[in-house]
Amino acid sequence: VPNDSQIYHITCKLFESNLCNAPPLNNSHVFNFQPGDEKIYKIIAEMVPHSLIVQFLNRTMHGIEFSKQQPQEYLSFSHEQKLNLETHLKKFLFDYLTSKQNNLIGGVQPQIKYLNKL
Repeated sequence: VPNDSQIYHITCKLFESNLCNAPPLNNSHVFNFQPGDEKIYKIIAEMVPHSLIVQFLNRTMHGIEFSKQQPQEYLSFSHEQKLNLETHLKKFLFDYLTSKQNNLIGGVQPQIKYLNKL
């Protein structure tokens, strides 16, 4: 998302009526997306604390793991962040699903391995 330094973990699942509809936490935003076909997708965007990324990089790249428990960052979506993220994700997913459908017709299947930050 332009002008947004927040890191997100994005999950996209085909909507099923038996999916848990628990209210989202403050650090997550859940919405449904129907790109035009019959399918409905449930999109879950969770904020990832920068401190978690730093800990991960220290551990995996440098083998450093701090024993002291760092205080958790409190993250919550503002109304503007929700709207901005939802707008950009819907555009991205529409483009992705459209190109995937077109490529499947042509015999080529694209792959997305990471969709952490747009």
